[in-house]
Amino acid sequence: MSIIVRSTIFLKKELEKYDSVLIDEVLNQYCDEVNGTRKGRVWEIVKNNTTYSIQVCPTEDVLIYCEDEMLDFNFLPDDVPEVIFIVSLSRAGNQDLKFCSEITREVSIKLKGITNGASFSS
Repeated sequence: MSIIVRSTIFLKKELEKYDSVLIDEVLNQYCDEVNGTRKGRVWEIVKNNTTYSIQVCPTEDVLIYCEDEMLDFNFLPDDVPEVIFIVSLSRAGNQDLKFCSEITREVSIKLKGITNGASFSS
């Protein structure tokens, strides 16, 4: 059985090219394989044979996916103009959750983002 592992990072400013370089650095340090777009807003990474998708999105375009979490932080869309989603179809359970948590924490630290960490989702 597969379950979803996901995390959300809220950014207090729009992602800039240099920020994408910082994300690349974290991913290359932790992942077995990293593939990203030229604009640095979408990545596909592999760790221990599990593939993760990472995408940076304007908050207003994805409110349906993160509004409850934003309310937990008392954020309005203008407070966090962009959101990073990290998602995977997990086969290794807690091992995938641990890795997603590590990546979320490290990217959040590099970009001064805000997150609740990673969790399982249905």
